[in-house]
Amino acid sequence: MRKLYVVFAGIVILIIGIAGYMMWQRWQASPAPERVRYAPAKISDIRSMVELQTVSVWQEIPFKATIGSRHLVGRVSVEGTIGFDLEKITLEEQGDTLHVTLPPATLTLRESTRPDAYVIYDSWNDKLLGPAVFSAAEENLAKAHVLESVRRNIEKRGEPAKARKSALESVARLLSNATGRPVMCK
Repeated sequence: MRKLYVVFAGIVILIIGIAGYMMWQRWQASPAPERVRYAPAKISDIRSMVELQTVSVWQEIPFKATIGSRHLVGRVSVEGTIGFDLEKITLEEQGDTLHVTLPPATLTLRESTRPDAYVIYDSWNDKLLGPAVFSAAEENLAKAHVLESVRRNIEKRGEPAKARKSALESVARLLSNATGRPVMCK
């Protein structure tokens, strides 16, 4: 029995030794920091960076979706902004006055990325033994309908017009302070 323990201990020590030797070989084969080369960065996409965000939107919306005899009840959190692309702003000089025209407001809505932003409370089927499960595509379609409903409600309440008024005041104040000239915004 004692010989069995000695043989077992020898095998364990041999395995540890081989593993250590292999790790040492791998460490020796790794490149030194001065031999590592990096490829230069390349620009693959240029996007709009100058955007004036005047209103931030965040709402939790309960919803019910129905597809055939299947039903789904849940809650989705929607967040977004109302902004203006300042790269599309037009400036005209008339005498000493600057006339500024803002582009149309851009309403950007998306499902929130916060934890528990999308919760399903219940799903059922009117048929006795029918499945109550919705596919991801069907759930995404329901969420798209919720986003469109939120968009219509925001526009109905006149939020883009309020955002435009706030943006015009901000741009007029900014340009007037920067140039020292009177600014007219529309």
